[in-house]
Amino acid sequence: MERNYRSFLPISNVSQYDYSSDDEFRSRVSLELCLPENRDAAMKLLADDDRSSCFRVSVKGYDTSLADDEIKLALLKHFSVLCGGVFDVVVPVTNLVDRCAFVYLLTEDAEKRALALDGSDVGGWKAIVRSSQRQRECLLDPQQADILRAVYYHKQCSTAIWVEGYDICLPEDEVKNALIKHFCSCGVITDLSICRDPLTKTLTSMAFLYFYGQEEVEKALALNGSDVGGWTVVVKPIPGLERGPDPCNLLHI
Repeated sequence: MERNYRSFLPISNVSQYDYSSDDEFRSRVSLELCLPENRDAAMKLLADDDRSSCFRVSVKGYDTSLADDEIKLALLKHFSVLCGGVFDVVVPVTNLVDRCAFVYLLTEDAEKRALALDGSDVGGWKAIVRSSQRQRECLLDPQQADILRAVYYHKQCSTAIWVEGYDICLPEDEVKNALIKHFCSCGVITDLSICRDPLTKTLTSMAFLYFYGQEEVEKALALNGSDVGGWTVVVKPIPGLERGPDPCNLLHI
């Protein structure tokens, strides 16, 4: 398992940390997915997974000077109404003048209906519709892609615990590092959120740690009252709260 996580390093910054155990290493790798660039990579990978099972047609003929969102909306309306079964519309970013968009369809029948729209009018321009071979857009090697899928899935299916007791005057990174080192032995930490006051932006006394699996959650709850380098941690269960909106944000709605 450690070998697989180490292969994930090319798209993470975990190597900059002086981790003390394999448990901590795995948690830090998992938490890397919280970074915007890795979260975006995961979303692109999963979207590509979904599109790979679809039928695809290419569309030309539109005014390439139009905004991509405007082109996408026009194609989405046109193909959804006239052929149905549209999963997604992608307008690739390119400098080519003769560029095309791609419409992804859920069924072969929907693809046939889409191809029949060749030459149809789309708000003043004629659509040139052709069958287009599907291509994987993922640039990661298969092992990295599999790990990214697994980590994202675990993150989305995790359960939160409530943590208090740290000094809110400490830097956020210091608090996070202390929590990771203390709780990583319970299992892989899939997410960590330290709440801030919405007005002052200072740390509050509430943090949330996420674990994948009830056994891991029980181990974390058992650390209630334990010492974390000079302060006593308070750990509470949050019944029914699985991965969803950040609870720090929900507290201020």
